[in-house]
Amino acid sequence: MEEIKLWAIRRDDSGQIDVESVSTAPRDRAETELEELLVKTPSLLMTNLRLVGRQTPTTGGPLDLLGVDNDGKLVVFELKKGILYRQAVTQVVDYASSLADLPREKLAAHIEERSGNGGVDKIEDFNAWYQQEHSGTDYVGRPRMVLVGMGADEHTQRMTAFLADGGLDISLITFYSFEKDGKQFLARRIHVEGATTPNSPTSSYNRADNLRSLQDLATRLGMSAFLESVHTFLSTALAGCYWYPGRTGYSYMLAEQTEAGTSSNRQFASLYIQGSRPSWLQLSLHNRAIKAAGKDAFSALNDSIPEQLRMREHPKYSIWETKVRTRQDWDQLREPLAAFLCAVLEGRRQQVEDDASDGDTGPLENDGAT
Repeated sequence: MEEIKLWAIRRDDSGQIDVESVSTAPRDRAETELEELLVKTPSLLMTNLRLVGRQTPTTGGPLDLLGVDNDGKLVVFELKKGILYRQAVTQVVDYASSLADLPREKLAAHIEERSGNGGVDKIEDFNAWYQQEHSGTDYVGRPRMVLVGMGADEHTQRMTAFLADGGLDISLITFYSFEKDGKQFLARRIHVEGATTPNSPTSSYNRADNLRSLQDLATRLGMSAFLESVHTFLSTALAGCYWYPGRTGYSYMLAEQTEAGTSSNRQFASLYIQGSRPSWLQLSLHNRAIKAAGKDAFSALNDSIPEQLRMREHPKYSIWETKVRTRQDWDQLREPLAAFLCAVLEGRRQQVEDDASDGDTGPLENDGAT
């Protein structure tokens, strides 16, 4: 078993340096606290990871953690409070294959029924939640698999590396705990990282079928012209965006580069039909759009429109929403919104330039496909 050591670098007033050993924390305490830490801070495992289940039953037994990654893929985590042994490899494959066998609606229901436990947020409608967060992708398919523990034996490391080299999306992560001066430190090591590819729409929920369903809905509710007018504005104002139709509305995405170096579409805005009769359009802006434009531009948007149209933050999701009930509402919102979306594009362009000057490739410009 490998031993991980940690040293603190010290510098005196004259600039001389030396090192001081940082003690390994008692394993039993670190093992007990690990799962709680990961639930409260999923980014310890993956950037932008959203946990949707904890200790959820499967045909192979209880699944420790279930999440959705930055690209919209389901991720199965097999967590051991101590050392990972080769049995853990079998378990994580068993859990992932169990979920992969479920049809879409049963998989969504499985997640909905078991969410809301152990510090994980409750999700009432997983398909709607997923569409809001990852429109244009699909969660059905083979989940990613990640083994997590306070160390791993040589059999586990060899087996996961072998499976990952063969194309299986399986990763191995270990954590190590240290203490110094009353503070506890946590170190992470990624031994094996499986190759991932962004999800893509499937035939059961493809673009053409979704668009037909959306157009039929708009026609039934007498909103076709209104919806098309607002959609044309948004897809034009967000120049170069990729828009994707859902069955009740549109999502507007811009391409960004992930940490893995791949291009992935990220949702910046959405437009949905809400209600039956009377109906209205719900316009949503994601936090990444506000970050790109800047807080001043967002404040200017809200200050320029009537109180009933101001964007309000969703209590659970990272979006701001407004209801557009009439064409008069839209006439009042259109020009301030155009200025804000222009600021979004300018902010992203500036970020690309800043990243390039730092030697980073930064976000990618989209090809403008619609």
